[in-house]
Amino acid sequence: MNNIAEDNLKVMEKIVFDTIKNRRSVRKYKDKKIPDKDLEKIIQAGIYAPSGSNSQNQRFLLISEEKELKKIGLARYVWPYKTASKMRKKKPSGIIGDSPHMIVVFADAALTDSRPNGEYYIWESMEAQNSAASIQNMLLMATSMGIGTVWISANEKMSGTRLVGKQIWHQILNDYRISPSMKIQGLVLLGYPMGYDKQGFPKGEKMHGATFWGSTQRRNLDYYMIKAKEKTARGVLTYKNFFFIGIATSILVKIKQFLLFGVKILDYLSFTLECKFALRSQIEERAKEVLSKK
Repeated sequence: MNNIAEDNLKVMEKIVFDTIKNRRSVRKYKDKKIPDKDLEKIIQAGIYAPSGSNSQNQRFLLISEEKELKKIGLARYVWPYKTASKMRKKKPSGIIGDSPHMIVVFADAALTDSRPNGEYYIWESMEAQNSAASIQNMLLMATSMGIGTVWISANEKMSGTRLVGKQIWHQILNDYRISPSMKIQGLVLLGYPMGYDKQGFPKGEKMHGATFWGSTQRRNLDYYMIKAKEKTARGVLTYKNFFFIGIATSILVKIKQFLLFGVKILDYLSFTLECKFALRSQIEERAKEVLSKK
């Protein structure tokens, strides 16, 4: 590889990593539509995502009509906050109704079900994994284009609950040709953000969570990494192993002491009962002797 190619790779590496690192969930958008060619490019990014066994079972529904977005937002009732009633009155359609565009991501279960040997239960999880890969591609593509996005949770198990107002997704989206085998996997809202950060990326939320006490930021790398188990060398215990073995031994000793204490109590109770019955027997025999002498 020549120096020019290496330099180009370094530039691309920085651009890609900066895009990933600076992607944010954006929930407020300008009242401005995204050009069709840009929307198509974002969906193309989703199409180029990998899929298990190259099944390519991801499907996309683009909705840009304001009336339709408000109808869907009204049906998807999700306000898990103390001020839910006030928020509901202020924004009946939630953030969906205020968004310029929405991409609904489906997985076509018919393709998974066609696998031989009745292995659908094994491969079903790939439907969500494939769709998640597409959603992430679209989020990153949009971010690189200066377009704000937010990934909203949606799946078949939410149907018939408060999340979709006691309806099922196919009823809410009955104006579209959605086959029974298509299972909803997520929603992506898109629009031009209200502002940008210093690097030019759509400005969104650094912290978010279902509740304010559950909100968080990204932690350092060590927090996410799974460590290997401590190994011993030639039978020599490491400090950590010795520490945990010491704790285990202490626990076993305590258990033994507790069991011995229990045995002592049982022994005492049985001895007391034996004495009680023996004394009663002696009293009865003595009484018989006294009566017999009279």
